[in-house]
Amino acid sequence: MFRAPALLGFLLAGALACSTDIRTNPEPPLSPDFEVGQIACSAHGATQVTIDFPGAVGTRAQGINNRGDIAGSYTAADFTDHGYLFRDGAFTTIDLPGADRSVPQSINSRGDVVGYYHVGGVEHGFLLQDGTFTSVDVAGATSTYAGGINSRGDIVGYFITAGVKHGYLLRQGSFTSIDVPGAATTGATGINDRGQIVGEYLAAGVTRGFLLHGGTFTALDAPAAAGSTRAFGINNCGDIVGDYLRADGTQPGFLLSKGTFTTIDVSGSIHTLLDAINDRGTISGFYTTGTDHGLLVTR
Repeated sequence: MFRAPALLGFLLAGALACSTDIRTNPEPPLSPDFEVGQIACSAHGATQVTIDFPGAVGTRAQGINNRGDIAGSYTAADFTDHGYLFRDGAFTTIDLPGADRSVPQSINSRGDVVGYYHVGGVEHGFLLQDGTFTSVDVAGATSTYAGGINSRGDIVGYFITAGVKHGYLLRQGSFTSIDVPGAATTGATGINDRGQIVGEYLAAGVTRGFLLHGGTFTALDAPAAAGSTRAFGINNCGDIVGDYLRADGTQPGFLLSKGTFTTIDVSGSIHTLLDAINDRGTISGFYTTGTDHGLLVTR
């Protein structure tokens, strides 16, 4: 459904410099083939581009990396969900063998993709790396979802056990649970190369976004929200995207940059969900007008 073959031209633009110091993350430095610090963060704009997978009845653009590769999902005419990768002007379908639903959620600068798939009535997380699928499952969980991956290969998501949702961080083969203190449920959705994690939690009947940095949780509430605020993606400058609920029941997206919330909404839509933001300031997500359409917000 992609109607903009020259789309990647918008990625060549100027910069708003931001620190790329990664000393706040105690992990070893990245390998030399990843040029951390060499992509400056760009200023944000408001040009909106619709993405529609050919022949699909719904499209979502969940993840975008600094190269402009997009990982997302689409609903086919038979109402089955499939994943896709859009790279260099071409779509490639992502379907896990034997799955009846495949939903990519994030892509890092190495081209690794994470998401979840459904088979046998159960959701499992997955990692697609160098053409090979690997399941991501928390031991003892009834369902596991992978929501974000950074360029170090750290994966965040959430799992369900005993009917309760918990966030997790998967780093170097080891799972660590993420639970906001006092929350009924927690889900982690995005992680940047500094190890900053965003997500959402439910407390006192209200869904709120969060930022986890240096072991400290910070609640994220859009000023215009009349209910829930959800955070989904964070780039290496600390810019955060997500959505919130208005009093009239519509759900616009938001960008939180340098302490300021900016509403991003597609005219005529009832829901604009912003999933990811790269270091060039390009945002991916989708909007709903009765049908889901993929969305890029460019400079």
